[in-house]
This record gives sequence, C-alpha cells and structure tokens, in this order.
Amino acid sequence: MPVVVGVGRSGTTLLRLMLDAHPELCLPAETGFLLPVFDAVRRGEHIDAARFADLVTSFQTWPDLATDRTAFTAAVLRLDPFTISAGTREFFRRYAAARGKSRWGDKTPVYGQYMSELLGVLPEAHFVHMVRDGRDVALSLRETWFAPTDDMAALLRLWANQVRSVRRRAAGRDCYTEVRYEDLVAEPEETLRRICADIDLDFDPAMLAYHRTAAARLGELAEAVLPDGATVVSRQRRIDNHRRTSSPPDPTRVGRWRTEMSTAEQDDCAREAGDLLVELGYEGRATRTGELAPQPRPMLAAVPARRVLITNCWLSSRAGTEQYVRDLSLALLARGYEPVVFSPLLGEVAEEIRAAGIVVTDDLATLTEEPDVLHCHHRYEAIAALSRFPDRPGLFVKHGAEGWQEQVPVHPRLLRYVAVDQPCHDRLLEAGLPIERTTIIANGVDTARFQPREPLPPRPRRAVVFSNYASEQNYVPVVRAACERMGVELDVVGALVGNPASRPEELLPGYDLVFGKARAAIEALAVGCAVVVADEHGLAGMATYADLPAWRPRNLGRTLLTIPHDVDALCAAIDRYDPDDAARCRDYVRSHWSLDAMVDVLAVEYDAICAAWNPADADPRAELAALAGTLSRLGPLSTELENAQPYVEQHARLLESWRYEQEQARLLRQHVGYLESLRAAPQ
Repeated sequence: MPVVVGVGRSGTTLLRLMLDAHPELCLPAETGFLLPVFDAVRRGEHIDAARFADLVTSFQTWPDLATDRTAFTAAVLRLDPFTISAGTREFFRRYAAARGKSRWGDKTPVYGQYMSELLGVLPEAHFVHMVRDGRDVALSLRETWFAPTDDMAALLRLWANQVRSVRRRAAGRDCYTEVRYEDLVAEPEETLRRICADIDLDFDPAMLAYHRTAAARLGELAEAVLPDGATVVSRQRRIDNHRRTSSPPDPTRVGRWRTEMSTAEQDDCAREAGDLLVELGYEGRATRTGELAPQPRPMLAAVPARRVLITNCWLSSRAGTEQYVRDLSLALLARGYEPVVFSPLLGEVAEEIRAAGIVVTDDLATLTEEPDVLHCHHRYEAIAALSRFPDRPGLFVKHGAEGWQEQVPVHPRLLRYVAVDQPCHDRLLEAGLPIERTTIIANGVDTARFQPREPLPPRPRRAVVFSNYASEQNYVPVVRAACERMGVELDVVGALVGNPASRPEELLPGYDLVFGKARAAIEALAVGCAVVVADEHGLAGMATYADLPAWRPRNLGRTLLTIPHDVDALCAAIDRYDPDDAARCRDYVRSHWSLDAMVDVLAVEYDAICAAWNPADADPRAELAALAGTLSRLGPLSTELENAQPYVEQHARLLESWRYEQEQARLLRQHVGYLESLRAAPQ
C-alpha cells in the first residue's frame, strides 16, 4: 500500500495522480483522518466501531473523500471483530471499489511524521517520500494562500526541518522509498517503474497519461475551512492550486530559484539549508564565473530542539498562563522533549507539573544544563532567563493585551514573538517589532482531559459562571437574575468567590450552560456545553457554530465583550441555547483548536529558532541596550514596594503580587553584575 508523504508543494499531488491513473490502484485526496484516532489511542481512549466512524467522518478532510458518511458508518459497525486496522481498510476498500479498482493507497503528506503509528495500523504501508529542491518549494509555497510566511529563509528552515524529520523516522526501514521531484519530471517512466517495483505493482503506461483524468479526480475536492478557523477556501481555488497537474510534466518548473531568487535570497538559502541541499544531490547557489558560493552556515543542532525552558510569572494559582504552562510542559514531555519550568512564585500548579517528573524551579541558578530554546512568558521572567543563559535563543508569547506583566521585552535573542490572538498581535506591532518576527498561535484545549459530555437536554437545567474574576460585587447578581427568569439553576466557580476549580475537566460535564470567556469558554465548548461568552467586562452572547471562525482570532476574550450586562440581554443569549449547535461547536473545537495542534506549530517554531541561531551572533552591547528600560525600574520599584508593604499585607491577593514584585527585583539585581561584566569585556 503506497503512502505518499512529503513537504507541501513537493509534487505529492502529482505522484498521487500518476499512481491513481494505474488501472488497479486508487488514491483518494488527503485523508489524514487517522490523526485524531492516533490522538485518542495515545490518551488511552477505547476506540470501538462507533467511535472510530465518528472520528473519521467528522475529520476536516471527510468532505473531500466522496464517500457517504451513513453507508461507511454502517459498514464499520458491521465489522466483526472490529479493529482500527479493519475500519481503516474498510474505508480504502470501499473508496477503491467505487472506482473499479482492486488496490489502494494514500497521499497524506503529514503521515511522514507518524510512520510508527501508521505502521501499527497498516503494516502493509510503504512510504514514498517526495523530495524537491527546497528553494523551488519555497518559491511555490510563497505563491499560495496558506504560506506561513513570505520570508525565504524561514520557508527553507521549515522545509529542511520537515525533510530531516521524515528521513530520521525512516532510518532503517525497508518500507521507504525516496523520490526526487526533479527525477519524476525529467524521467517519469523510469522513476515510476522504480516506485512500482518497491510497492509490488506492475508498471502501466496509463500512469504517464495521468493528466487526462486529473481534472475529474481533483473535482472531488470541496470547500475547506483552514486550521485558523476563520478562513474559508473555495472549491475552485483549491482545484486551481493543482492546475498544472492537468498537463504533462513541465521540466521548466525545475530550478526556478536560479532566475527568480535574488542573490541575497540564494545566500540565505545556502546558509539555512545548504548542507541538506548538497546531501540530497542539489547544487549550491548559482554563481558567476570565478565566484565561490557561500558555505552553509554551521547549524546549532543537527536535530530538533529537545530541551525547552518555559518561564511564567507565577505558578501558584489556576489561572490562564499557569494552566497553559501545565498543558504545554506535559504535552512536550509526552513527545519526548525535556521541558523545564521557571517561576519565582510556585504553588499548586507547580507541584502538579513536578509530579509528572518535570523540573520546576524558582531559582534559575539551580539549572546547570543549558536549554536548546527559551519559551518565555512575561517580561521580567523572560529577561531573567535570557540573562541566565546568554548563548540561548528564544521566543516570547504574549497572552494578554494589557497588564504590567505582559509588557513586551524587545530583545535581540528573542527571535520570534507569538501572540495568542489578534489584540495581542496588535500590541506586538505597537512595540515596534517587525511583522516578520511575529505570528499568532492560538491557545489549544487538551482534548484528552476535556472529554465530551452526554448530549445536552432540550432546555438548560444547570448553569455555572466559570471565572476567577466573578463575584457578587460585579456581574454575578445579574447573571443569577437572568437564570432565575429562565428557570435555570446557577452555580459560581472561581477564585474570587473562594471556590476555584482544580479539575475543570470533571466539573464542566455536569453543566448544560457555561458563562465564561477565553480559556474557560474554549474548554467548555470542547466538552459540549452551551457557552455564553461573558465576564466582568461584559457580554458577547451565545457562542454558535457560525460565530466560531470570527471569534477565534480574538480568543473568545475581552475584546468581544461589548454588550453591557443586563438581565434582558442575558436572557436573550440563554434563549439561543441549541443542543445540536453546541454539538457542532464541540466537534469543531476538538478538531481545529486542540492542544496537539498548538504544540505542533510551537515545535516548528522551536526547531526554526535553533536552526537560525548562531552563538557568534550574540551582541552583549545590544542586549544591554535592550535591558536598559527594565533595569532602570529597579530603584523606583524597590521604593514603591517598601512603601506598599503595610497596605498590601491587609489583602491576600495584593500580598501575593507584592511578594512577586520583590522576587523580580531580586532576580534582576542578581544578573546586573553579570551583564555589566559583559559590557566591560573587550569586544
């Protein structure tokens, strides 16, 4: 069973159509539906026939597969005994039989990152890895709507990381064939004969006439919603993306980089991935007579980043960034990373992370092993970590548009700046950061923890205000009055009412209706609750399936809360309660907004940062200049803290913040001497 994998724009669709043109072999469009199955198995979920069919048919690619959902589900339910392997083969068998074929294959580029998992389900799989000159890939990718950036160097890093990852997973396997796009285009018959021999298939000349049936095969593609949840791509636009497959192979598409890349871009590509290009048999930068091509820049790590230091201002209570750190560190650990967590104020969440075997410290001096990359939250902790590890690069994640702890540290070793939503991204740009150093990676929900609840009742019976900022002194009385009018029982859960939720995954399934915003709202949606997006600042309304794409870029957060709290407005929101729509929201959130999807993107950022960083680029003077603003606050901060002590000791929450500020001052003073020594050192 051939499984075509590779980086996007490397010719995977071309090879798929060539193989599919064989009279015996059929390959659908990208399936990918085993990804949620792998996730479910990894978290220990029992997958029966009904669950398997639901995971497969609710996956985002199902509309492209031209297969009746009801008929497929019925066929899976009839399998006796049922196994994941049998269910998967049933899909491919039905798909091929409907097109008069006896054999089948798959083309899902990302499956190259899941070789072990796929072979566990389909041991007959044979991976065919399409490889293309990364410079041509970058040029082709830059022309698409789904390009992650238009920066050539960044696109080359992405290409190199993915190619290396697939080759590393394939090492020592017999079920692997590597094919160069350039060979397939220049010598299609010879190349196809080699592939056919590896997958035990007789070559057929019809494979060379693939372009005659390409339009019909691509016609199965449907309208798509991109992973950001907000962008809809029309069916025709997706088909046009592969328009060249309706013609015979075009050798002129090979080596476009020689004429379409500037000299500077060619140099960047040679530095970023020159070693891999040469290893794969590609030439270096095109040179003029007598000119030497630039040598590849030494890579900091030949393998992806593994040790990640995460910073946070505190881990003493269960709030947004604390839970983010918990989820991220555990997810990284499960993937084989070595996460380490630093925070000056530790507590319950820190102990939970430690219980998983992860190092958590409130003193950076205790860390003796250098991390590969710094994942920084909050200005002062970021500065402390950068100072403790002066040779290490990192990224900064901005979680809030406002707040003193969310001030942006502009620093030369923070190579990337990540915003969790559009308002945070706006603040990054306002801080003067170039847009090419920024990106948005929205928060993800841990779908392994937050399991779907039973179907909602026709009318809501129980509701909860789920917020650490809710109290009887702000909006809770208005929500309670609205719930009483609508005949709904209301509870309040959160820190201000003395009732924080230590295990929200166990709490939320007990409620039909949840009032919350941001992370709380997303977790409730993933469980299957109906959600009214609201908090102390105001109300957005009932979250519906139609709203999700537009609300996602704003993280279901504060900037959506434009409606003042009012009993009538809240009743109108509750009146939009719809169990069927809530179920659609649940499925959408679980498919598109998962923690795994978030960590996938962060992992790419980590690897790109490590690949781009050279310790020789470190500039102590530039770093000291970047720290000037933060360090200049130490004197006034100490005075302010001393003057504030008598007042804050009377208020528990203020006392916690006061102690936090004291700790920041101590940590920053600890590094001033080191930084001054760097400034005084000869250059």
